Amino acid sequence: PFFLLPTFSIQQNAPLFIKIRISSPMYNNLQVYYTTKDTPYFNESQTAHRTLHKGLNEIVIALEDINDTNQTNLRFDLGSATGEFTLHSIEVRQ
Repeated sequence: PFFLLPTFSIQQNAPLFIKIRISSPMYNNLQVYYTTKDTPYFNESQTAHRTLHKGLNEIVIALEDINDTNQTNLRFDLGSATGEFTLHSIEVRQ
């Protein structure tokens, strides 16, 4: 499973911070893909990986190499686990 955020504007030359609170049914992986001006599509070289544990997870991800663009898209992949995930909150800040 995955979900997308709509395209949004960001300040150039500043890192992007993402805070996610999510409940997972089991140990799993979370990948966050992002786009830049030079690479406006999702790919493995523009991703951050985090581990999800069973239960509530609070994760902070810093995307520091996203600074060549003034807008981005974010895609969140929830790995291959089946079951019910609950997204409690997501914050994106600079």
